[in-house]
Amino acid sequence: MPGTFAITSTTINACDATTGWSNDLSNFQVGDNFTDNRRQGSNLLEFDYNSTGWRYMRPASVTAFNMLQNHIRLFLYYTSKAEVVFAASNSVVLRVYSDATPGTNWAEWDLTGHTNPGLFPKLVADWNRFAISGNNPTRTNGTPPTYTAIQNVELRVNYNSANSSNDPDIGIDFWYYSSKVTVTAGTSVSPADFPSMQDWDDVGANPATDPEQAVIFSEDVFVRLWTGIDFGNGSTATYFASENEFIFIDSFSQDPITSWVVTNNATLRLGKLDVQTQDSYPINGSSWVVRENPRDGQAVTPDVDLTVNSGGTLEAYATKFFRGRNMTINGDCDIRDCDFDSCESVILNNSSAELRNTKIHDARGSGYAGEIQTAPNVLENVRVFNNTRGMHFKATMTVDGYEASDNTYDLVVDNLLTVTLVNSSFDKDKILQV
Repeated sequence: MPGTFAITSTTINACDATTGWSNDLSNFQVGDNFTDNRRQGSNLLEFDYNSTGWRYMRPASVTAFNMLQNHIRLFLYYTSKAEVVFAASNSVVLRVYSDATPGTNWAEWDLTGHTNPGLFPKLVADWNRFAISGNNPTRTNGTPPTYTAIQNVELRVNYNSANSSNDPDIGIDFWYYSSKVTVTAGTSVSPADFPSMQDWDDVGANPATDPEQAVIFSEDVFVRLWTGIDFGNGSTATYFASENEFIFIDSFSQDPITSWVVTNNATLRLGKLDVQTQDSYPINGSSWVVRENPRDGQAVTPDVDLTVNSGGTLEAYATKFFRGRNMTINGDCDIRDCDFDSCESVILNNSSAELRNTKIHDARGSGYAGEIQTAPNVLENVRVFNNTRGMHFKATMTVDGYEASDNTYDLVVDNLLTVTLVNSSFDKDKILQV
């Protein structure tokens, strides 16, 4: 398997025994119906319900941890038997408290059954896995908790009907919190990739020694992530590639826990450059998409960044970036035939950077859609449109082919700088000097 994957995690409760829990469930027991499906450890837990309304389960003892720097991860198994009926909306929620004794001050996230089913589908008849982080809850009560010192984690389920039998229909396993995934190794000939990451993530023959990590679902061209990724560790030579994949960053999280960072001595390649005798063609591009999530009934885009550190390299060919926040490139890059759609800003700060045949449009917020902090090696055929502010040039340079339209300001230039635009089109009345 090309590439080495690692994640730092701490167990909240392994769900191997009924001791160490507070709950108001009936028939809360060590699993015997779903044991072969466990995700981690030696057992899982099952529970039943005998009345309508909300029921909860909460590990009795949790060492305070920082929810802004970690995902809370958990598994819930649903058998889809006829007697299992949840409420129509907000039927499964995760609630957290920073108080040592749970009270009326809490924050919670809807995990399923939201009024917008396109954002939160109903539970599947299998393992459902969740990853929650940040300070972006669906709702709060009283004084919001201190997210840097969470002391209680609670899963709550809301039933519309009581169970007509005593057979447990729901299982839980492996509650833990974890930071981002770090990938190292891989080469341009044998790169690390998402299928390799999926192999690492999958539960092994012995869940006690090879548990599921619940950070990725990769099948065919579809990649769904519940984590941020560090490509490289700052020293180990690393090469990661994605071609023809739809990469879906799916989390309730805020930056930095879901963001991507390309570190020193690491290369991230999205798409491929088909090198021919006379020319080179970008092909096999991927799509990098941040999923909107609801808060207070509204769709909210999490703040997910893509950063290339000094010494790192981004190669992006025929790739679409959608709903990212700051796409900051301090290292080397070769970006060709790409589309930055609804990202907050694309920032280039490296003299070796090359940006060709690329669109930057419909930027989030009112800042600059693009910012050139250092004169790049190549900047040509860039189209910037439907933004509050277009490209901000902060260095003297020549641009061959800059097209700007439908921006409040098409061109923003630092005072006393000379920017030469060749074969370009923009509104001269929409030039701003700052």
